[in-house]
Amino acid sequence: MQKAAPEPKKPAGDADPNADEKPPVAITIFDASGAPVRALRGTNEEGVNRVAWDLRWDPTEQVHLRSTPDGNPHVWEEKRFRGKEARPVIYYGVDERIEGPLVVPGTYTVKLEFEGKEHTTTVEVLKDPNSAGTPEDVAASAQLSYAIYKDIDETARMINQLEWTRRQLDELKKMLEAQKADKSLLSARDELETKVRSVEDQLLQPSLAEEDQKSFRGPLKLYLKLVWLQAEVGTGRADVSGGADFAPTQAEKEVYALLHGQLEQARADFRTLYDATIPAFNEAMRSQGLLRLIPVREVQPRFPR
Repeated sequence: MQKAAPEPKKPAGDADPNADEKPPVAITIFDASGAPVRALRGTNEEGVNRVAWDLRWDPTEQVHLRSTPDGNPHVWEEKRFRGKEARPVIYYGVDERIEGPLVVPGTYTVKLEFEGKEHTTTVEVLKDPNSAGTPEDVAASAQLSYAIYKDIDETARMINQLEWTRRQLDELKKMLEAQKADKSLLSARDELETKVRSVEDQLLQPSLAEEDQKSFRGPLKLYLKLVWLQAEVGTGRADVSGGADFAPTQAEKEVYALLHGQLEQARADFRTLYDATIPAFNEAMRSQGLLRLIPVREVQPRFPR
């Protein structure tokens, strides 16, 4: 009896990219009110596994810069960004994602999900026995740190949507110039870009888009001001030691109130831009047979690394 010839191996290029992909082992942590606090992913390895939770909320939205900065028009030609669609914010002491604040001591629910099955248990988060602060101090710090964290996340989401709009405006300019469009259309595009930038400039200083970590030109805008305030109130960042064990100072409370007020103004300008200004611009483009701008609300991974 002859042995059957083995089937030829498929070239590497023909391999199914999803062949080894397994459904995630999803772990979600909820607070006492049932609100999701943290999403973690298991290892998908057989046997006993351990997943570490650092007792923090999920990281904030990651800022993705997509437009081309005036101060560095060749930024996309740099080796680190060549072939990429987006760039991170690069600044001293700032990571690509801003970690969430520490949770307040208390009882939390942990739910594990895999292939349609669920298992739920509870964990107790205790106050650090080495902390010199009272439970009330720690709770006050966690409360303010969480409020700042939510504002950082909202600011990042607005920046990302504005960056998608600016990216579309960059492409629109190229198309209008290529087809020798009427100057009135180019002027309308330029006017809208100025309005979009005026909103984004409240949130992030333009010099950051140049991706020079050593550049400290111009004052910090809302995003980084909130990041550094959270470092002061929470567990620190870079050379800021933080104060998570102690109640926030009166100065920290007043600074937060000031920054939150600035965020409310930026939010109002943001909504006017997307609820009125851009729809009017889109109608003008439609009347000329041109594509409209799409408000892109970026959805980032459930399990941030």
